Amino acid sequence: MKILFVVHASPNSGAISTLVNTAKIARGRGHEVSVFIMGKGVLNLTREDFIGLISDDVQITACEHSREKLGAPGNVDGVLSGSQYDLSVMANEYDRVISFIRG
Repeated sequence: MKILFVVHASPNSGAISTLVNTAKIARGRGHEVSVFIMGKGVLNLTREDFIGLISDDVQITACEHSREKLGAPGNVDGVLSGSQYDLSVMANEYDRVISFIRG
């Protein structure tokens, strides 16, 4: 199964720990997992546990507009730069889309 997590939640939100744990479990069960971060979600590029998902073969794509607007780190190894168009394409290609919006 292909699972896409859309993340609006900021780094201090408890939702991010839930996301990280859920993504790791899904990968462990053989599912393809991607994360699209936007809004305050791009600030999670400062969290080591979040970025660590890359080593678990989780694709992370950051909304470039949000990243620039909020001054989140750029050029993070393994993180793709994207747009709302990219999110719409991804949402169409995945079996499940789960959104984390709090915080």
